Formats: sequence, structure tokens, C-alpha cells
Amino acid sequence: MNKQAGVKFYWGKEQDPEAYSLYRLDAGADDRRLPEEICQQELKNALCATLNEKGPLEKELLVRETVRAMGYARSGQALSAALERGLKYGRKTGEIVLNEDGQFCLGKAGGVH
Repeated sequence: MNKQAGVKFYWGKEQDPEAYSLYRLDAGADDRRLPEEICQQELKNALCATLNEKGPLEKELLVRETVRAMGYARSGQALSAALERGLKYGRKTGEIVLNEDGQFCLGKAGGVH
């Protein structure tokens, strides 16, 4: 179990949160999750997948494209804040970096998710 933004996330004994490399597509899901119910690892993975597909992006466009990639029609304040947490986590792990043009891109630790 680890706590992120006041929410407890539980991991199976065989799962390593630091090695988690997936994200769930919520498009068409009847039980679409609230942004605060998505762990920072999954948010980071969605951001990395967007960067892998689209290339370097400014933050606003990265967030907008990742919202679409995750299956949400539009971004609200809560979803944007959640993606900010994922971006911060991705920068901490080195998977997402800011390039010399002020755009976010995959770092050396980043990859296809």
C-alpha cells in the first residue's frame, strides 16, 4: 500500500509500483474512474505513451492529448491536477524530461508503455 494525494493505493505482493508500466483506457466504460482514483504510476505511463506517440509537447498540449488517450472527452480541474501528479512523478523517475525548447519529452529512462 502507498498513499498518493490522500488516497490509498493497494498493490499485490507480486506487483512493484515502481515497475508498473500500464495504463487503463476508460473510453466507454460505465464505471469510469475519478481522477483521484488513478495512481501516479498509471498517470505517468499514460503521459509517456502520449509522448512516445506525439513526440515532444508543451505541458498544456501534453495534458490535453493524454486526457484523450485515456478515453476522457475533456479535462476538468481534477483530471488536470491528477496528470500534474503523474508528470511530477515521471520527472522524478527520469522518464519525462523538459528539453531545451521548453517541451516535455521522454527521458533516457522513458519508453513505450
